[in-house]
Amino acid sequence: IDTNNAHVQSALDMIERTGGRRVGFLGITFKPDTDDLRESPTLDLVAACLARGLSVRIFDPNLPADGDLEVHFAYMQHARPDLRAAVSALPQVMAASADAVGGDCDVLVVSHNAHGYAAAAARRPEGTALVDLVRLFPDLPADRDYHGIGW
Repeated sequence: IDTNNAHVQSALDMIERTGGRRVGFLGITFKPDTDDLRESPTLDLVAACLARGLSVRIFDPNLPADGDLEVHFAYMQHARPDLRAAVSALPQVMAASADAVGGDCDVLVVSHNAHGYAAAAARRPEGTALVDLVRLFPDLPADRDYHGIGW
């Protein structure tokens, strides 16, 4: 738990150092290919961003914006009451695609190495910071706006 909290804090510090106010997230579930939010450190990071007044947009194909999200969110409201405000905000901040998130943020945070995320990160507008939590690329990009953690 302490290590997870330290990683969340490190990622939050990276986001804050960029000076960006609009934060996009690619992936918020616990891991790729699941709709499980219960132990998601990314959800903790989303909550911290919202608590600091940052604008948040999220895409996760495991939680489609047009899907039945109420079941997931209702469970999380009870399982993690400390995240109630963040979970309540999720239906309003979910986006329909990775490009919708990546094209409309100051900072793009990638928490899964899911199909299409590396391409969406590469297509982000120039000057958009990238906080890579999973090492999307085999070779680290020579990009001053690229920041990484956890690998």
